[in-house]
Amino acid sequence: MPANMIRLPNFAVPCGAGCALALMLNLAAVAAVSAAPAPRLLYTDPTTKPAQTGAVNALTPFDCAGVDTLTLTAALSTTVRNGDTTGGPTLLPGYGCLSWSELGPEHIYRLEVTESLQLWAGLSGLGANDLDIFLLDGCDTDQCLAGANTELQMLLPAGTYWLVVDGFGTTSPAAGPYTLTLETRWPGVPPVVCEPGGAIAVTCAGSAIPIDGDLLGAGNLLQAYDCSPSLVTGGEQWYAITLPELHEVAIRAVPGTDAATLDLVLWLFDGCGASAVCLGYVDQKAGGQVETLAFDNPTETPVTVWLAVDARRAPTLPGSGEYGLDFNCQSNVAEELKSSGSVKSMFR
Repeated sequence: MPANMIRLPNFAVPCGAGCALALMLNLAAVAAVSAAPAPRLLYTDPTTKPAQTGAVNALTPFDCAGVDTLTLTAALSTTVRNGDTTGGPTLLPGYGCLSWSELGPEHIYRLEVTESLQLWAGLSGLGANDLDIFLLDGCDTDQCLAGANTELQMLLPAGTYWLVVDGFGTTSPAAGPYTLTLETRWPGVPPVVCEPGGAIAVTCAGSAIPIDGDLLGAGNLLQAYDCSPSLVTGGEQWYAITLPELHEVAIRAVPGTDAATLDLVLWLFDGCGASAVCLGYVDQKAGGQVETLAFDNPTETPVTVWLAVDARRAPTLPGSGEYGLDFNCQSNVAEELKSSGSVKSMFR
């Protein structure tokens, strides 16, 4: 093949000086785009809709402008907008991500996401009106990422998105007032947790360690992750647990005597940031009961893991968020079993 030709899988194309480098750069750019993070749904409310006839979800383009533009950043922040869809435009009859018909009027918000983040969006103040929310990454209904009856949580890369408040139904579709609340958080475990002073240090080496804590007024830095099936909104207390080589820890969390309804949740992570891996998640018991979680370090080097003690709902009264933690730390080196004859031979 001539030197000025580039061989692609099934054909050769002419290529002048510098073309090979340009083609390599273009292919690298394509690979980078394909590897870019994609929006990911973390939670939607479980409420289902009644059966409908003639549900509509056909492709429908719409004006990208929106009634308002909101800029969102990766930080613990809340944005609230009050509105009323009564008399509004009825442009979008349905969405590709759900089979519900939404023939009521809608309000469309343009979201400018400046960096990767977690977004919680929720509706309240609806009265008897059945309004819904939908999140899209383009200006037509087939680009719907998720829809929900009242709330959803998404992991979003930087970009432009559209959030729609719409009215459910085919006959007498819903319209009316609403309060839209948007909460933003970091895309993974908040970096501050792993910084000095961000978590209570626990050195776990061959002993039992009791610690008392209180979730009253704790910041709700993390409320959804890939390992959690539901939203956890109570606020957390964080612990940095250092385990020596070949050690394991069993963690026992017990609600306090004045915390009979405290529904504890335990999270365990290998670090902070967007790539943090969830090593464990426990929410097996009802309020007021004990939760347990175990972690094993089978390696010959020390490791640090981060534990969050959380609650399904935030405590509101003094004493109602108190809990006790027991860290039972011990070596996991297996004992080698020998016969009595082999033991005797060692002393001959």
